[in-house]
Amino acid sequence: MTAPAWPDAIVARLSAADLLADDDALSPRQMAVLALSCHPQDALRTIRGMADAMGVGRPAVSRAIDRLEVLGLVRRRADRNDLRSKHANATERGRRRALEIAAMLDLNTKEEPSA
Repeated sequence: MTAPAWPDAIVARLSAADLLADDDALSPRQMAVLALSCHPQDALRTIRGMADAMGVGRPAVSRAIDRLEVLGLVRRRADRNDLRSKHANATERGRRRALEIAAMLDLNTKEEPSA
């Protein structure tokens, strides 16, 4: 019986994208938070906006942001209009990492022209 190729392909792609390194491996939730921290809409970069978009609780998003901050991939900041609201913005390193993840997933990262 021949072993299926897809398990090896998954490991190879994750490894090639440097997503398995012990020091900076990201969980799927952290990858989603990182992607949303690159979003052009301010509302989707808030902890509440991310939690709503992902269908998870705010504490789960906060924990993901904590880890991403330690890795230098996002910065948390207070909203100018509502100091209770926090935003997570990707750092330049975080944006590059998010683009690498998008490329690994074969996603189009080209911006659509405005109408």
